[in-house]
Amino acid sequence: MTSDVGVLINTAVAILAIVVLIVRFRVNPVISLVVGSLYLGLVSKLGLDKTVETITKGFGDIMAEVGARAC
Repeated sequence: MTSDVGVLINTAVAILAIVVLIVRFRVNPVISLVVGSLYLGLVSKLGLDKTVETITKGFGDIMAEVGARAC
Protein backbone atom coordinates (compact mmCIF):
# COMPACT_ATOMS: atom_id res chain seq x y z
CA MET A 1 0.00 0.00 0.00
CA THR A 2 2.26 2.81 -1.22
CA SER A 3 -0.38 5.08 -2.69
CA ASP A 4 -1.24 8.44 -1.16
CA VAL A 5 -4.49 7.04 0.21
CA GLY A 6 -2.61 4.17 1.81
CA VAL A 7 -0.16 6.55 3.44
CA LEU A 8 -3.02 8.67 4.80
CA ILE A 9 -4.86 5.63 6.15
CA ASN A 10 -1.76 4.25 7.83
CA THR A 11 -0.91 7.65 9.29
CA ALA A 12 -4.43 7.93 10.70
CA VAL A 13 -4.13 4.43 12.19
CA ALA A 14 -0.79 5.32 13.79
CA ILE A 15 -2.15 8.57 15.28
CA LEU A 16 -5.24 6.82 16.60
CA ALA A 17 -3.12 4.05 18.11
CA ILE A 18 -0.83 6.62 19.78
CA VAL A 19 -3.79 8.46 21.29
CA VAL A 20 -5.43 5.22 22.49
CA LEU A 21 -2.18 3.99 24.03
CA ILE A 22 -1.72 7.26 25.91
CA VAL A 23 -5.31 7.94 26.98
CA ARG A 24 -6.80 4.49 27.47
CA PHE A 25 -3.82 2.39 28.48
CA ARG A 26 -1.75 5.17 30.11
CA VAL A 27 1.40 4.20 28.20
CA ASN A 28 4.22 6.74 28.41
CA PRO A 29 3.81 9.20 25.49
CA VAL A 30 7.41 8.71 24.32
CA ILE A 31 6.91 4.95 24.10
CA SER A 32 3.59 5.45 22.30
CA LEU A 33 5.23 7.75 19.75
CA VAL A 34 8.05 5.28 19.15
CA VAL A 35 5.52 2.46 18.63
CA GLY A 36 3.57 4.62 16.17
CA SER A 37 6.76 5.54 14.33
CA LEU A 38 7.84 1.90 14.14
CA TYR A 39 4.44 1.00 12.71
CA LEU A 40 4.63 3.68 10.03
CA GLY A 41 8.19 2.80 9.10
CA LEU A 42 7.46 -0.89 8.76
CA VAL A 43 4.19 -0.39 6.88
CA SER A 44 5.86 1.99 4.44
CA LYS A 45 8.40 -0.78 3.71
CA LEU A 46 11.46 1.07 5.02
CA GLY A 47 12.58 -2.09 6.76
CA LEU A 48 13.50 -2.42 10.41
CA ASP A 49 17.06 -1.12 10.09
CA LYS A 50 16.12 2.04 8.16
CA THR A 51 13.10 2.66 10.42
CA VAL A 52 15.18 2.48 13.61
CA GLU A 53 17.91 4.62 11.99
CA THR A 54 15.36 7.27 10.99
CA ILE A 55 13.74 7.35 14.44
CA THR A 56 17.15 7.59 16.12
CA LYS A 57 18.28 10.41 13.84
CA GLY A 58 15.05 12.32 14.40
CA PHE A 59 15.31 11.94 18.17
CA GLY A 60 18.95 13.06 18.08
CA ASP A 61 18.08 16.11 15.97
CA ILE A 62 15.33 17.10 18.40
CA MET A 63 17.62 16.71 21.42
CA ALA A 64 20.34 18.77 19.70
CA GLU A 65 17.82 21.52 18.96
CA VAL A 66 16.52 21.52 22.54
CA GLY A 67 20.07 21.64 23.86
CA ALA A 68 21.02 24.51 21.55
CA ARG A 69 18.00 26.55 22.65
CA ALA A 70 18.63 25.90 26.33
CA CYS A 71 22.06 27.53 26.22
